[in-house]
Amino acid sequence: MTQPARTQVVVVGAGMVAQKFVEALRAKDVDGRCAITVLGEESLAPYDRVHLTSFFSGTTPQELLLGDPALWDDDLVTLRTSTRVTRLERPEQVVVTDVGERIAYDHLVLATGSSAAVPPVEGRESTGCFVYRTLDDVEALRTYVADRALAHPERQVRGAVIGGGLLGLEAGGALQAMGADTAVVGFADRLIPVQVDAGGGEDLKRIIEGTGVHVRTSTATARINADDDGRVVSMDYASGENDPVDVVVFATGIRPRDELGREAGLEIGPRGGVVVDAHCLTSDPAIHAIGEVACIQGEVWGLVAPGYTMAEIAAAHLLGEAPDFTGADSSTKLKLMGVDVASFGDAFATTPGAATRRGSHRGRTHHRHRPVLHVLHLDGRAAAAHRTLAAGARRRHRAPA
Repeated sequence: MTQPARTQVVVVGAGMVAQKFVEALRAKDVDGRCAITVLGEESLAPYDRVHLTSFFSGTTPQELLLGDPALWDDDLVTLRTSTRVTRLERPEQVVVTDVGERIAYDHLVLATGSSAAVPPVEGRESTGCFVYRTLDDVEALRTYVADRALAHPERQVRGAVIGGGLLGLEAGGALQAMGADTAVVGFADRLIPVQVDAGGGEDLKRIIEGTGVHVRTSTATARINADDDGRVVSMDYASGENDPVDVVVFATGIRPRDELGREAGLEIGPRGGVVVDAHCLTSDPAIHAIGEVACIQGEVWGLVAPGYTMAEIAAAHLLGEAPDFTGADSSTKLKLMGVDVASFGDAFATTPGAATRRGSHRGRTHHRHRPVLHVLHLDGRAAAAHRTLAAGARRRHRAPA
């Protein structure tokens, strides 16, 4: 009996969400109905972008690789690195690479992720300005900082990160790990403003400054100045102040890499991203979009957990199941510059009856103590329960032995 032809699934992008999609599809496709080809621009298999900073504490690129390497040895999976797709031809169901190769698909999955958003600051093209997004970015940054250290052995390299969000603090930690005297400069009135409220931001600022990193909030960068060789030498702020710097890292957010979908006529969200439905299906029924390139429920999610949820939904949908995206875990728990940070729930306590519980302390871990910041945002019922439990704990603490 003749075996039915396998569905040719092409995945454009080889990041964390693409890896999760392939893993989920192979786990679900027990009959081997789909053959998967993954096309990635970078030279490595999918790696852990969330922990790029560990690269500066001795982690190798190979140690950052995700999942079981055997996934890429599967007979039904082909991973092609250093392959850039430049065009989609939807009527023919073909993707075209930068060398003119045409690769046919029965179903396409866009997992192109996002690129670093660089604000239109004068001087942003100067030598010594970087973004912080890929292993290539951080390797180039490390090389440049080492070069500046050799050029100025009499002092520390001076580094500045523009952006006070999660990525900005990650980049600040990387610069500090390289030995640079580091400042984080944020436009918002607090650090990680999406994840914590004003009080949590103040707590975090105090802890971060305690690690030796300078923090500027409510600060707009007006200009980056360069010397006659085009190298960065200082930064001007809108306030009229100025700081000497040798290297600048932009970490001001992301932009969905939706250009392939946009040029192919797929529906695009008002603020970017390929629009998808609850099954992560685009306006073309032969194309899914997942991760940071997707605009789902009117939003582009810049966290990995929602991307993983989309990957699993798209894999299930391809095999005839119909799960819906109903939201995803947007809590934050990570280590920034040696500080454990966790934020859960309604970040600004806007739910009626909501409450915030915040604390910072030095937590013991292995052979040392390190700062810990936790911010817990509770809805009305959880807040009431939390108050009851806390009152009981206080009574027990005060009770005589």
